[in-house]
Amino acid sequence: MSLSAPAACTIVANNYIAFARVLANSFLEHHPQGRFFTLVVDEPNPMLDYDAEPFETLFAKDLGFDSWPSLAFRYSILELSTAVKPRLLANLLNREQFDQLCYFDPDILILSPLDQLYRRLEACNILLTPHILQPLDDELLPSEQTFLQSGAYNLGFIGISRSRETERFLDWWDHRLRRFCVHEVHNGLFVDQKWADLVPSLFSEVCITRDPCYNVAYWNLQERQVDLSDAVPSINGSPVAFFHFSGLQINDLDRISKYQDRFRLSDVPQLTPLFEDYRGRLLRAGHEKTQKLSYAYDVFDDGSPVPDILRRWFRDPARIQEDDTPQWTDPFALGPESFWEWSLDLDDRLLPRLVSWYWSQNVGLQAAITDPFDTERERMLRWFTDVSASQLGFAGASHERLLAKLAEYLADLAPPSQPSATQSPTRETENPQMTAEVPLPDEDARPLVSLPAMQLHQNRPDLQESFPDPLGVDRQRFAYWIALEGDRGNSLPKDEVRRVRKTLPLRARLSSVLRRRGRGLLGSS
Repeated sequence: MSLSAPAACTIVANNYIAFARVLANSFLEHHPQGRFFTLVVDEPNPMLDYDAEPFETLFAKDLGFDSWPSLAFRYSILELSTAVKPRLLANLLNREQFDQLCYFDPDILILSPLDQLYRRLEACNILLTPHILQPLDDELLPSEQTFLQSGAYNLGFIGISRSRETERFLDWWDHRLRRFCVHEVHNGLFVDQKWADLVPSLFSEVCITRDPCYNVAYWNLQERQVDLSDAVPSINGSPVAFFHFSGLQINDLDRISKYQDRFRLSDVPQLTPLFEDYRGRLLRAGHEKTQKLSYAYDVFDDGSPVPDILRRWFRDPARIQEDDTPQWTDPFALGPESFWEWSLDLDDRLLPRLVSWYWSQNVGLQAAITDPFDTERERMLRWFTDVSASQLGFAGASHERLLAKLAEYLADLAPPSQPSATQSPTRETENPQMTAEVPLPDEDARPLVSLPAMQLHQNRPDLQESFPDPLGVDRQRFAYWIALEGDRGNSLPKDEVRRVRKTLPLRARLSSVLRRRGRGLLGSS
């Protein structure tokens, strides 16, 4: 492709479509023959006419991911919008056969032709821009430590050329971002950007431009004096190529960016016309209307919000690596057999899986509730109930289901009545006189009373006396006796006893385990 018709792209959700309009228009203003693409990381919104936009529209769900709903559920809007970047770049390179392609964040404004940038790409596979070109010696934000945490290069821009090495880079980047495009600075990860620190050492012909006219933003204003005295903003007499309005608050321009405290716009008044012009472009592009559009992947299929802790647990490597963890084609779906219902079921430690996982991730909570799986189980359940809305973000029907399950588990903590048969002889008593047919148990009822247990009941007068209605009013008491005594000389296999125990109410289950331990039966529990 010739330099007169370059290609560029960006990524947005529907609520950021006005930013994409401004960016695309500014790009096409300087490159009328160029092509600009916008990837929408959202579902199509009937309020938008994508065919009428100043860009060519693609949807992220159409890029060929193995399980798009799982990827969309795993990440926040920021994480998802950056996770799909290499797939978009690869798709456009392969489909359109572009020789060069540039990605720009949607909050960028192109201020002059980019011919030199694309010409630079003729000699590079990958082109990156550093956050800073000079040391930072003050104690303001962002600092050098900020960039050590978030990445040396700003991935609001990346340029690529079509080559085998670029394909190898995009494939590597795509594989990493499908699992590790997370905003977890404490774990050394910051969405797609931190991975770029490895790019110059892992791939060949990676260029790092030190031209101060590229990617001017709040993080480098201290080293770049922008002159707006001419028609085109310039730095040291050279036109600014593009300005990055990252963190801009449209109703508080003086702050410059919500991510910094080094400047106010009043400290650099020469930039005021630029910021006011950009705000005007956004408003004319319909930002006040489009910013209110909802994000499709923020909610379950019934409209209940998906809390961030569910996304984090869904992608947790420990959960994914468990052999017995089900796989869900659509974790946004609610109802039986759904990820949400599975999250609410009890795990082996007798807490709802979600509650157990959350405790394991929260050091402060571990200090406050030290024994959630035994003596403080009730306290743990009540704490999760109390903060589920105010601190954890649950709401709507899914929250009501959570509260109902927690209330059920709390109710199960009521002490069970003690079955007298626990004091009965433990040797099986033959009763050949009994010929009545053994009644078939209801396998779906809780707690479970299995057929082997009913056959034992048929042959034991003491059990018949203690539990005259083993499938009815005495069902829970009989199941508790099975869990406590069934394999102690009473002919029931240990696996059968465990199967019954798992269906007991929580308090009864705990009681049977603790009593067995007290008698030295740890191996049987």
